[in-house]
Amino acid sequence: MQVKIVSKRLVKPRTPTPQSLRTYHISFMDELNPTMNVVGIFYYNSPAAANLDYLHQSLSEILPSFYPFAGRYMKQDRAVDCSDQGALLIEAEVDLQMLETMKLDVVEELNDILPYEIGAADDETDPVLLVQFNKFKCGGLAISICISHRVVDACSLGTFVSAWMNAARGENREEICPVYDGPVFFPGKNFPAPEFGTIRGRENGLYNIICKRFLFDKNTISGLKERVFNPTEQSRPPSRVGVVSELIVKAIDQLSTEETKKMGLEDYVRVLGSDARKTVHDCAELISEEGHREWIEASHEASDISLREDVNVVWVLEQVWILRGRFRVGEAGVGECG
Repeated sequence: MQVKIVSKRLVKPRTPTPQSLRTYHISFMDELNPTMNVVGIFYYNSPAAANLDYLHQSLSEILPSFYPFAGRYMKQDRAVDCSDQGALLIEAEVDLQMLETMKLDVVEELNDILPYEIGAADDETDPVLLVQFNKFKCGGLAISICISHRVVDACSLGTFVSAWMNAARGENREEICPVYDGPVFFPGKNFPAPEFGTIRGRENGLYNIICKRFLFDKNTISGLKERVFNPTEQSRPPSRVGVVSELIVKAIDQLSTEETKKMGLEDYVRVLGSDARKTVHDCAELISEEGHREWIEASHEASDISLREDVNVVWVLEQVWILRGRFRVGEAGVGECG
Protein backbone atom coordinates (compact mmCIF):
# COMPACT_ATOMS: atom_id res chain seq x y z
CA MET A 1 0.00 0.00 0.00
CA GLN A 2 1.37 3.37 -1.03
CA VAL A 3 0.27 6.53 0.77
CA LYS A 4 1.16 9.86 -0.81
CA ILE A 5 1.10 12.99 1.35
CA VAL A 6 -0.56 15.80 -0.59
CA SER A 7 -0.56 18.62 1.96
CA LYS A 8 0.00 19.52 5.60
CA ARG A 9 -1.35 22.49 7.50
CA LEU A 10 -1.98 23.62 11.04
CA VAL A 11 -5.57 24.22 12.12
CA LYS A 12 -5.96 26.75 14.90
CA PRO A 13 -9.02 27.47 17.06
CA ARG A 14 -11.46 29.88 15.47
CA THR A 15 -11.23 32.09 18.57
CA PRO A 16 -8.08 32.51 20.70
CA THR A 17 -7.80 30.60 23.95
CA PRO A 18 -8.19 32.99 26.93
CA GLN A 19 -5.02 33.77 28.84
CA SER A 20 -6.49 32.14 31.94
CA LEU A 21 -6.64 28.79 30.11
CA ARG A 22 -3.20 28.89 28.51
CA THR A 23 -1.81 26.20 30.84
CA TYR A 24 -3.57 22.87 31.35
CA HIS A 25 -2.01 20.73 34.09
CA ILE A 26 -2.73 17.03 33.63
CA SER A 27 -4.04 14.71 36.35
CA PHE A 28 -1.97 12.06 38.10
CA MET A 29 -3.84 9.40 36.11
CA ASP A 30 -2.71 11.07 32.88
CA GLU A 31 0.84 11.13 34.22
CA LEU A 32 0.67 7.35 34.53
CA ASN A 33 -0.45 6.82 30.93
CA PRO A 34 2.17 5.37 28.58
CA THR A 35 3.85 7.70 26.11
CA MET A 36 1.72 7.10 23.04
CA ASN A 37 -1.15 8.40 20.93
CA VAL A 38 -4.74 7.24 21.20
CA VAL A 39 -5.78 6.49 17.63
CA GLY A 40 -8.95 5.94 15.63
CA ILE A 41 -9.66 5.31 11.94
CA PHE A 42 -13.14 6.04 10.58
CA TYR A 43 -14.13 4.87 7.09
CA TYR A 44 -16.68 6.60 4.86
CA ASN A 45 -17.85 5.30 1.50
CA SER A 46 -19.84 8.38 0.46
CA PRO A 47 -18.46 10.63 -2.31
CA ALA A 48 -19.73 13.55 -0.22
CA ALA A 49 -16.77 12.88 2.05
CA ALA A 50 -14.55 14.73 -0.42
CA ASN A 51 -15.48 18.18 0.95
CA LEU A 52 -12.44 18.46 3.16
CA ASP A 53 -12.58 22.25 3.39
CA TYR A 54 -15.86 21.95 5.27
CA LEU A 55 -14.32 19.49 7.70
CA HIS A 56 -11.34 21.80 8.14
CA GLN A 57 -13.68 24.68 8.96
CA SER A 58 -15.74 22.67 11.45
CA LEU A 59 -12.56 21.44 13.15
CA SER A 60 -11.50 25.03 13.71
CA GLU A 61 -14.95 25.79 15.11
CA ILE A 62 -14.80 23.16 17.85
CA LEU A 63 -11.16 23.61 18.87
CA PRO A 64 -11.99 26.48 21.27
CA SER A 65 -13.92 23.90 23.34
CA PHE A 66 -11.07 21.38 23.00
CA TYR A 67 -8.33 23.97 23.45
CA PRO A 68 -5.65 21.58 24.88
CA PHE A 69 -5.80 19.67 21.58
CA ALA A 70 -4.35 22.69 19.75
CA GLY A 71 -1.45 23.00 22.18
CA ARG A 72 1.84 21.24 22.92
CA TYR A 73 2.69 19.04 25.88
CA MET A 74 5.56 20.21 28.10
CA LYS A 75 7.03 17.18 29.86
CA GLN A 76 9.03 19.09 32.42
CA ASP A 77 5.92 20.98 33.57
CA ARG A 78 3.46 18.05 33.32
CA ALA A 79 1.20 20.47 31.48
CA VAL A 80 -0.10 21.40 28.03
CA ASP A 81 0.91 24.80 26.68
CA CYS A 82 -2.41 25.95 25.21
CA SER A 83 -1.08 28.82 23.10
CA ASP A 84 -3.06 27.80 19.99
CA GLN A 85 -0.08 26.36 18.14
CA GLY A 86 -2.60 24.33 16.16
CA ALA A 87 -3.62 20.77 15.33
CA LEU A 88 -1.86 19.17 12.37
CA LEU A 89 -4.11 18.31 9.42
CA ILE A 90 -2.74 16.09 6.65
CA GLU A 91 -4.29 15.19 3.30
CA ALA A 92 -3.13 11.98 1.62
CA GLU A 93 -3.95 9.73 -1.33
CA VAL A 94 -3.97 5.93 -1.07
CA ASP A 95 -3.39 3.72 -4.12
CA LEU A 96 -6.03 1.15 -3.08
CA GLN A 97 -9.76 0.71 -3.07
CA MET A 98 -11.08 1.27 0.44
CA LEU A 99 -12.28 -2.34 0.83
CA GLU A 100 -8.81 -3.61 -0.09
CA THR A 101 -7.50 -2.30 3.23
CA MET A 102 -9.64 -4.96 4.90
CA LYS A 103 -7.67 -7.66 3.05
CA LEU A 104 -4.10 -6.52 3.64
CA ASP A 105 -1.74 -9.42 4.33
CA VAL A 106 0.26 -7.24 6.71
CA VAL A 107 -2.22 -5.64 9.08
CA GLU A 108 0.48 -3.28 10.38
CA GLU A 109 0.29 -1.45 7.03
CA LEU A 110 -2.81 0.29 8.36
CA ASN A 111 -0.39 2.37 10.43
CA ASP A 112 0.60 4.04 7.16
CA ILE A 113 -2.72 5.87 7.03
CA LEU A 114 -2.23 7.29 10.52
CA PRO A 115 -0.92 10.85 10.70
CA TYR A 116 1.78 9.91 13.23
CA GLU A 117 3.48 6.88 14.68
CA ILE A 118 1.58 5.53 17.70
CA GLY A 119 4.60 5.98 19.97
CA ALA A 120 5.48 9.48 18.72
CA ALA A 121 4.10 11.67 21.48
CA ASP A 122 4.97 14.08 24.29
CA ASP A 123 7.90 15.90 22.70
CA GLU A 124 7.50 19.68 22.70
CA THR A 125 7.27 19.72 18.90
CA ASP A 126 4.60 16.98 18.74
CA PRO A 127 1.07 18.29 18.10
CA VAL A 128 -1.39 17.00 20.68
CA LEU A 129 -3.94 16.38 17.91
CA LEU A 130 -3.19 15.11 14.42
CA VAL A 131 -5.73 14.28 11.71
CA GLN A 132 -5.17 12.67 8.32
CA PHE A 133 -7.71 12.56 5.48
CA ASN A 134 -6.96 9.50 3.33
CA LYS A 135 -8.60 9.50 -0.10
CA PHE A 136 -8.98 6.11 -1.77
CA LYS A 137 -9.16 5.33 -5.49
CA CYS A 138 -12.86 4.48 -5.15
CA GLY A 139 -13.71 7.92 -3.75
CA GLY A 140 -14.01 6.68 -0.19
CA LEU A 141 -12.37 8.41 2.73
CA ALA A 142 -10.67 7.28 5.93
CA ILE A 143 -10.27 9.89 8.64
CA SER A 144 -7.47 8.82 10.97
CA ILE A 145 -6.89 10.62 14.26
CA CYS A 146 -4.04 10.60 16.76
CA ILE A 147 -4.30 12.39 20.12
CA SER A 148 -1.73 12.25 22.90
CA HIS A 149 -2.67 9.79 25.63
CA ARG A 150 -1.41 12.41 28.04
CA VAL A 151 -4.66 14.29 27.34
CA VAL A 152 -7.28 11.75 26.22
CA ASP A 153 -8.43 8.16 26.47
CA ALA A 154 -10.60 6.22 24.03
CA CYS A 155 -13.81 7.61 25.50
CA SER A 156 -12.75 11.26 25.23
CA LEU A 157 -11.51 10.59 21.69
CA GLY A 158 -15.06 9.52 20.89
CA THR A 159 -16.45 12.66 22.53
CA PHE A 160 -14.19 14.80 20.35
CA VAL A 161 -15.18 13.01 17.14
CA SER A 162 -18.87 13.32 18.04
CA ALA A 163 -18.50 17.06 18.62
CA TRP A 164 -16.64 17.45 15.34
CA MET A 165 -19.24 15.56 13.34
CA ASN A 166 -22.06 17.55 14.97
CA ALA A 167 -20.34 20.76 13.93
CA ALA A 168 -19.82 19.44 10.40
CA ARG A 169 -23.51 18.59 10.10
CA GLY A 170 -24.45 22.10 11.10
CA GLU A 171 -27.62 20.85 12.75
CA ASN A 172 -29.19 22.39 15.84
CA ARG A 173 -28.06 19.65 18.15
CA GLU A 174 -27.07 19.98 21.76
CA GLU A 175 -23.51 21.25 21.85
CA ILE A 176 -20.93 18.86 23.26
CA CYS A 177 -18.82 20.79 25.76
CA PRO A 178 -16.00 18.86 27.45
CA VAL A 179 -15.21 19.52 31.11
CA TYR A 180 -11.56 19.47 32.11
CA ASP A 181 -12.02 18.66 35.79
CA GLY A 182 -9.76 15.60 35.97
CA PRO A 183 -6.84 17.54 37.51
CA VAL A 184 -9.23 19.03 40.08
CA PHE A 185 -10.25 15.63 41.43
CA PHE A 186 -6.98 13.84 40.63
CA PRO A 187 -4.23 16.49 40.87
CA GLY A 188 -0.84 15.68 39.41
CA LYS A 189 1.84 14.07 41.58
CA ASN A 190 4.83 14.48 39.20
CA PHE A 191 5.02 10.74 38.59
CA PRO A 192 7.30 9.58 35.76
CA ALA A 193 5.49 8.06 32.80
CA PRO A 194 5.63 4.23 32.94
CA GLU A 195 7.74 2.45 30.37
CA PHE A 196 5.66 0.08 28.25
CA GLY A 197 8.30 -0.62 25.62
CA THR A 198 6.74 1.67 23.01
CA ILE A 199 9.06 3.45 20.59
CA ARG A 200 8.57 6.63 18.59
CA GLY A 201 8.96 4.96 15.20
CA ARG A 202 9.76 1.72 13.46
CA GLU A 203 13.00 -0.19 13.77
CA ASN A 204 14.46 -1.00 10.35
CA GLY A 205 11.06 -0.34 8.81
CA LEU A 206 9.34 -2.84 11.11
CA TYR A 207 6.94 -2.40 14.01
CA ASN A 208 7.64 -3.78 17.48
CA ILE A 209 3.94 -4.47 18.04
CA ILE A 210 2.12 -7.44 16.54
CA CYS A 211 -1.37 -6.69 15.20
CA LYS A 212 -4.13 -9.22 14.65
CA ARG A 213 -7.40 -8.66 12.82
CA PHE A 214 -10.74 -10.32 13.59
CA LEU A 215 -13.59 -9.87 11.12
CA PHE A 216 -17.23 -10.47 12.10
CA ASP A 217 -19.89 -10.36 9.39
CA LYS A 218 -23.35 -8.88 9.86
CA ASN A 219 -25.14 -12.22 10.29
CA THR A 220 -22.69 -13.43 12.93
CA ILE A 221 -23.09 -10.25 14.97
CA SER A 222 -26.89 -10.43 14.70
CA GLY A 223 -26.79 -14.02 15.92
CA LEU A 224 -24.64 -13.08 18.91
CA LYS A 225 -27.00 -10.25 19.86
CA GLU A 226 -30.03 -12.56 19.71
CA ARG A 227 -28.23 -15.18 21.76
CA VAL A 228 -27.37 -12.93 24.70
CA PHE A 229 -30.39 -10.61 24.78
CA ASN A 230 -32.77 -11.30 27.65
CA PRO A 231 -35.73 -8.86 27.54
CA THR A 232 -36.64 -9.63 31.16
CA GLU A 233 -33.25 -8.36 32.38
CA GLN A 234 -32.25 -5.87 29.70
CA SER A 235 -34.11 -2.87 28.34
CA ARG A 236 -32.44 -3.18 24.93
CA PRO A 237 -30.07 -5.54 23.10
CA PRO A 238 -26.32 -4.99 23.44
CA SER A 239 -24.64 -2.91 20.76
CA ARG A 240 -22.59 -4.41 17.95
CA VAL A 241 -19.34 -3.16 19.44
CA GLY A 242 -20.42 -4.33 22.89
CA VAL A 243 -21.26 -7.91 21.98
CA VAL A 244 -18.10 -8.38 19.87
CA SER A 245 -15.90 -6.90 22.60
CA GLU A 246 -17.51 -9.15 25.20
CA LEU A 247 -16.90 -12.20 23.00
CA ILE A 248 -13.20 -11.32 22.68
CA VAL A 249 -12.87 -10.73 26.42
CA LYS A 250 -14.56 -14.07 27.08
CA ALA A 251 -12.19 -15.91 24.74
CA ILE A 252 -9.09 -14.44 26.39
CA ASP A 253 -10.38 -14.63 29.94
CA GLN A 254 -11.15 -18.32 29.66
CA LEU A 255 -7.46 -19.02 29.15
CA SER A 256 -6.76 -17.98 32.73
CA THR A 257 -8.86 -19.75 35.39
CA GLU A 258 -11.27 -22.63 35.76
CA GLU A 259 -13.87 -20.26 37.19
CA THR A 260 -14.02 -18.10 34.08
CA LYS A 261 -14.29 -21.16 31.85
CA LYS A 262 -17.73 -21.76 33.36
CA MET A 263 -18.98 -18.31 32.36
CA GLY A 264 -21.10 -18.00 29.24
CA LEU A 265 -21.22 -15.09 26.82
CA GLU A 266 -24.43 -13.94 28.53
CA ASP A 267 -22.49 -13.55 31.80
CA TYR A 268 -19.93 -11.31 30.15
CA VAL A 269 -22.67 -9.13 28.67
CA ARG A 270 -24.00 -8.63 32.19
CA VAL A 271 -20.61 -8.04 33.81
CA LEU A 272 -19.40 -5.60 31.17
CA GLY A 273 -22.79 -3.92 30.89
CA SER A 274 -25.03 -3.19 33.86
CA ASP A 275 -22.52 -4.33 36.48
CA ALA A 276 -19.86 -2.05 35.02
CA ARG A 277 -22.06 0.99 35.55
CA LYS A 278 -22.01 0.38 39.29
CA THR A 279 -18.24 0.37 39.20
CA VAL A 280 -18.24 3.93 37.89
CA HIS A 281 -19.68 5.15 41.18
CA ASP A 282 -17.03 3.27 43.14
CA CYS A 283 -14.29 5.17 41.31
CA ALA A 284 -14.93 8.16 43.57
CA GLU A 285 -12.74 6.41 46.12
CA LEU A 286 -9.73 7.19 43.94
CA ILE A 287 -9.88 10.79 45.15
CA SER A 288 -8.46 9.66 48.49
CA GLU A 289 -4.74 9.29 49.10
CA GLU A 290 -5.27 5.55 49.55
CA GLY A 291 -6.89 5.44 46.13
CA HIS A 292 -3.87 7.25 44.65
CA ARG A 293 -1.59 4.61 46.11
CA GLU A 294 -3.70 1.70 44.84
CA TRP A 295 -3.82 3.17 41.34
CA ILE A 296 -0.06 3.74 41.27
CA GLU A 297 0.78 0.24 42.51
CA ALA A 298 -1.50 -1.34 39.91
CA SER A 299 0.00 0.77 37.11
CA HIS A 300 3.57 -0.06 38.12
CA GLU A 301 2.71 -3.76 38.29
CA ALA A 302 1.19 -3.62 34.81
CA SER A 303 4.28 -1.83 33.54
CA ASP A 304 6.58 -4.52 34.96
CA ILE A 305 4.45 -7.31 33.47
CA SER A 306 4.38 -5.66 30.03
CA LEU A 307 8.18 -5.76 29.82
CA ARG A 308 8.45 -9.50 30.47
CA GLU A 309 9.50 -11.56 27.48
CA ASP A 310 6.94 -14.28 28.17
CA VAL A 311 3.94 -11.93 27.98
CA ASN A 312 1.85 -12.24 24.83
CA VAL A 313 -1.11 -10.00 25.70
CA VAL A 314 -1.10 -7.14 28.20
CA TRP A 315 -3.75 -4.58 27.38
CA VAL A 316 -6.69 -6.23 25.65
CA LEU A 317 -9.70 -4.09 26.41
CA GLU A 318 -9.38 -0.93 28.48
CA GLN A 319 -12.64 0.64 27.51
CA VAL A 320 -15.40 -0.15 25.03
CA TRP A 321 -16.89 2.86 23.34
CA ILE A 322 -19.45 3.25 20.61
CA LEU A 323 -20.96 6.32 19.02
CA ARG A 324 -23.91 5.06 17.07
CA GLY A 325 -25.38 7.48 14.56
CA ARG A 326 -22.84 10.21 15.31
CA PHE A 327 -20.64 9.87 12.27
CA ARG A 328 -23.16 10.93 9.66
CA VAL A 329 -22.97 14.37 8.11
CA GLY A 330 -25.02 16.19 5.52
CA GLU A 331 -24.04 16.78 1.91
CA ALA A 332 -21.47 19.37 2.90
CA GLY A 333 -19.52 17.00 5.11
CA VAL A 334 -18.76 13.32 5.40
CA GLY A 335 -21.16 10.51 4.66
CA GLU A 336 -22.18 7.50 6.68
CA CYS A 337 -19.41 5.74 8.53
CA GLY A 338 -18.49 2.47 6.87
